[in-house]
Amino acid sequence: LLELGWWDGIQLLVFLACSSQSLVQRLIQQRGLRRAVCCNTVVLDAASHVFCRAFYRALGAGQALRPSFEAGQAAIRRAFEGEAQKFVLLCASDGQWPLREALSLPPTLWPHWP
Repeated sequence: LLELGWWDGIQLLVFLACSSQSLVQRLIQQRGLRRAVCCNTVVLDAASHVFCRAFYRALGAGQALRPSFEAGQAAIRRAFEGEAQKFVLLCASDGQWPLREALSLPPTLWPHWP
């Protein structure tokens, strides 16, 4: 992943694989990734599902990135003890990125998936 050259064009990476934080930190430091949500250790699949549901619902309603992330963490706290702190928001900037900025960006060209 580090060798792919388009990370600086990604507005937000949601990478909820177990222990994905170290890779995401390298993408930010070495490849120009701007913002990411990742996990700092092993996480429950069900907790990731709960997080995503609340996180994307908040983003879709026009909330900024940090409040959307916090909504995802709050949803996990209500459903799973000890899981919320495993989800991490990493930003090369201030994290106050509203969804409407992303909607004005040119379309992303996705690589062909086999």
